[in-house]
Amino acid sequence: MSIRDYMVAESLKSFRQLDDIAEQLTYDEVTRALQLEARTQRRPTVLRKLISIASRKHKVHLQEKYLGYQKESRNLAQTIESNDSSTDC
Repeated sequence: MSIRDYMVAESLKSFRQLDDIAEQLTYDEVTRALQLEARTQRRPTVLRKLISIASRKHKVHLQEKYLGYQKESRNLAQTIESNDSSTDC
């Protein structure tokens, strides 16, 4: 799969921008952004966020590959996760 360099660049503009486009990024794009951000070592919060996103995306990829989960399962999980995070105070 090809990496969209503009998406990687957008994800590194700010923490808010990363949060806004996280679900649009592929696993490869997240790991590329993680590599680039790690080289600068200036924004630990962005690094932690990228690690979290990469972990989730890798888990979903493995579930689809080995357990046969379909995209519907991923969409349901994302919906549940977003509902959980919106109720946290």
